[in-house]
Amino acid sequence: GTNSACSGCAAGTYKDLAGSTACSPCIVGTWKDSEGPGKCKSCPAGSSSLYEGSDKLTNCRCNVGTTGPDGGDLCTECAIGTFKSQPGSSNCEACPANSSSPAASTFCTCVAGYFGHAGGGCAACATGTYTSIAGLSACLACDASTYKDLIGPGACLSCPSHSSSE
Repeated sequence: GTNSACSGCAAGTYKDLAGSTACSPCIVGTWKDSEGPGKCKSCPAGSSSLYEGSDKLTNCRCNVGTTGPDGGDLCTECAIGTFKSQPGSSNCEACPANSSSPAASTFCTCVAGYFGHAGGGCAACATGTYTSIAGLSACLACDASTYKDLIGPGACLSCPSHSSSE
């Protein structure tokens, strides 16, 4: 018979069992930088590798909504009013005008009095319309017998007595 030499698993791969089974890639969120025996190591808290078979710590990138150095031990949440929709070391971005976000956010929402879609601009509600909560994609019409004569934020007001709105 032929003798086959044993070979160690490449970086980014591991084997659970001895023998002739094939090496498996490290799963997403883990890495292994050495050849031969050894287990894949978990990425630092708040980060993950983006694909199987990661062979270096710097493949571990901060999750969306956080920022920090690739492979680092500290991923910091994006502050209120900022967002980050991609993993990695890029900075958190400020929310566009008339929008905001909670900490660790991946997108911004329009503030009350403005409307729009996530990631797009926010437009002011027209006279006679309002939004009382953040994040709406359209303004609502004021109820009958109420009015709003300002654009943007503000509540619909009751018409003075002996008058009505159309």
